[in-house]
Amino acid sequence: MPNRPIDLPDFSNPPLTEVVLGVQFNSLEKFTTAYVGRLWRIFEQSYPQTEEHPSIMPIFETFGQAIPLFGGLLPGFAFSPSVLMGMPRSFFLNDDRTKVLQIQRDRFIHNWRKVKDADTYPRFEQILPEFEGKLTQFSDFVTDNEIGVVTPNQCEICYVNQIPVPDGQLPYGAMSELFGSLLSHPDAESLGLPEDANLLFRYVLKSEDQRPLGRLIVSAEPGKLLTGQTVIQMSLTVRGAPEPASIAGTVAFLQAGRRYVVKSFADITSPLYHTKWGRKQ
Repeated sequence: MPNRPIDLPDFSNPPLTEVVLGVQFNSLEKFTTAYVGRLWRIFEQSYPQTEEHPSIMPIFETFGQAIPLFGGLLPGFAFSPSVLMGMPRSFFLNDDRTKVLQIQRDRFIHNWRKVKDADTYPRFEQILPEFEGKLTQFSDFVTDNEIGVVTPNQCEICYVNQIPVPDGQLPYGAMSELFGSLLSHPDAESLGLPEDANLLFRYVLKSEDQRPLGRLIVSAEPGKLLTGQTVIQMSLTVRGAPEPASIAGTVAFLQAGRRYVVKSFADITSPLYHTKWGRKQ
């Protein structure tokens, strides 16, 4: 793959099912539904299908302040108090529905997702320029129509993996093989092994001078696909504020975040599964 860093782990058959590149910015209150149709005309040739979904609340990774643990929130993980009322999140999709642009007043998101077994991940080196180009078009549209200015305040990259659980094996057994020593269970002889488990790890990412730049969040839990297949869904997300607060800063953050995601995926998962996935590097 041209321009792919040679030091990154690589797999010929990774369990990747979705990649999300996104940027959050100050809410564009003038971006009403009247503009959505005009915006779609810009992307219509490549994204001819549309959908509407509920908006996503703003999320910020925060540092150096205590946040009460309530309602499922974790310290350092905060929702903005602003509320996006009455404005849905617009989806623009390509014909095979493997690519999605999600747009709302304070978000621009690009997804690649595996829809059919034959769908092949086009790789980060291809989807990042596409994300940057589409985000630039959106930013220019906002400026040209005097809606406001796209000023990023958070951005994120997320890789979603679905690892099949072999028939006859409990999810916990598959998770033990997948994560090795990272997964432990209570030492209770009367209970035996757990049926399954949920994992959540959060790591603070720091600069060379030890300033917090963002977080890497790793989660894993069992679930079932519509086909009935039991899988372990493992997500790795890097989120934080870009420096500078610009499209160029966002792209640089996503490039660094991709390195954290790919290296952490290889570090956390076991050599047994690396062999199954055809590790090449």
